[in-house]
Amino acid sequence: MLRSLVGSEMCIRDRAFLESTAPVYYDPEYALRQCLVHFRKQHCVPLYQRLGLYEDAILIALHSTERRGDGEWEGLKRVQEVILNKRPRGMDSATFKKLWLLVAKEVITELSTRDALQVVEKSNDILRLEDILAFVSEDTVIQNFKQAICNSLNRYTTEIAKLAEDERLATETSNAIKREKQGLHHRFGAVSAKQTCELCKRGIFQQGGEAFLVYPGCQHVFHEGCVLRKLEAMDGVIAFKTEEGLTPGYLDGVRSVMDLASVECVMCGECAIIEVGKPIDEDASWDI
Repeated sequence: MLRSLVGSEMCIRDRAFLESTAPVYYDPEYALRQCLVHFRKQHCVPLYQRLGLYEDAILIALHSTERRGDGEWEGLKRVQEVILNKRPRGMDSATFKKLWLLVAKEVITELSTRDALQVVEKSNDILRLEDILAFVSEDTVIQNFKQAICNSLNRYTTEIAKLAEDERLATETSNAIKREKQGLHHRFGAVSAKQTCELCKRGIFQQGGEAFLVYPGCQHVFHEGCVLRKLEAMDGVIAFKTEEGLTPGYLDGVRSVMDLASVECVMCGECAIIEVGKPIDEDASWDI
């Protein structure tokens, strides 16, 4: 097979063999040396890729093909379709951008700035106009890049407007949180000596000093143990995680049943909503 590669111009069978991603049973470095010795430059492109030498693959693909009279450059087309069609595995975005920039620089040198603009467009936002401005003269920028610069400025204007809107929303959210925190300082719950637990109906102070929970928003009072047992009977945090209509962020910081009890009243909060969907025959409170 190697003799076939170095002894002929690249055909469809050769390209399929070299560009295959299947495991290879030959030495790519030796094959590359032989292709270079016999001036089979197109054969070198996939071998350079297999060895991770992408810059060399790009340069040899570009410089080993001629540009046709209609302006079509087969090497450029192959680079975009075979080498830069997707980021190689293990390559970071900065290195991938350098490969696109290398192609743009070669296009500016060998073709024109208009063709370089097409490379920028085909990069899918990997390259931007400002990335290639350093490689062209000021006169060229004025003549060929005017529309592209206007489009770039319009894009930046849109992004700035979006950032300003995001900042406004963040400020409003921050102010709302501050107002809510200030309001918490004035919220309280009053517990009388005859206060009973809303769940077990026994006196709050008749449980031998057991801790109790007061919810200032609704003024409901419970024994802590009663609340925890109720939540555990509902499968605790799992029941809330599987609830589709739960308010976003409701479970932020909640890791245990005690955390859940501290979020909201079990009689008039999300807990009550979850209980509505529970079948009557599974609810012990309906037993006769």
